Amino acid sequence: MRSRRPNAGLVDEEQEYLQTPEPVPVPERFWSFETDGPFERCLVCHRSFRDEPVPYLIEKAYERDEVVLELAVCAICQTEMMREFSEASLKLMQHFIGEHVDVEAQMRQFSEQFAGDVEPWVSKCLIRRSPVDPKAGYRVAARCVGEVLDTRFPPNAISVAALEDMMKILSPQTKGFLNDFTEKYFGVPTGNDVPTILPV
Repeated sequence: MRSRRPNAGLVDEEQEYLQTPEPVPVPERFWSFETDGPFERCLVCHRSFRDEPVPYLIEKAYERDEVVLELAVCAICQTEMMREFSEASLKLMQHFIGEHVDVEAQMRQFSEQFAGDVEPWVSKCLIRRSPVDPKAGYRVAARCVGEVLDTRFPPNAISVAALEDMMKILSPQTKGFLNDFTEKYFGVPTGNDVPTILPV
């Protein structure tokens, strides 16, 4: 019996998704600020999203409506990163999100109402359900596959205030990993209580 190639499940998932009708190209809102075009590679492993298409996460952090940090991380690296989170942090984050977000209802609403414009979905904080404040800062996120938006997962925005709430429940181990991550890839000094990017 022929064995499956490594990560074949993720690639097969992407290919299956691309067969759905009328795929939505990655919106400009989620293009790279530095290149003024779609992200092409994973920040961590440099895997090409075109040559070896896999699902990936895009996050962009804003302050006063200006992009201050951005990243695109493939699902494979994101899984590896989550293994660095403490078990306690993972459980607390799951509970925190469950308390504030009706995930199934949100996905159903997005499926029924999305018409190609992501702005209505990134104009309010996912956690606090209030409009994001550009002056206070916020981050937006979306999942993509290849060159299209993965419409199974609604794009979202989280305010800095909500990120602060999330950081308060994380263990020192998890905070340390996030600080090390931001320092390694963005040059942000360690010791910050609230990394601008939360790659989860």
